[in-house]
Amino acid sequence: MEIVIIFLLFWFMFGFVGWRIMSNKGRSGVGGLFLGLFLGLIGLLIALVLKPSLEHQAREQKAIREILRDD
Repeated sequence: MEIVIIFLLFWFMFGFVGWRIMSNKGRSGVGGLFLGLFLGLIGLLIALVLKPSLEHQAREQKAIREILRDD
């Protein structure tokens, strides 16, 4: 029974970490959740190698330009 609880904790942990990785890259957090839940460690590796979304990159560049302009 303990092994089942440990398995479930790891399973949900992979889903949560996948959600956080994808959200931080400006992508669908739900997509990252499903990657982590269904593919486990492989899903996390996929989430890590994906590039940030174009909108996320544009927002970061705009924020950097505003910071540099203020100085």
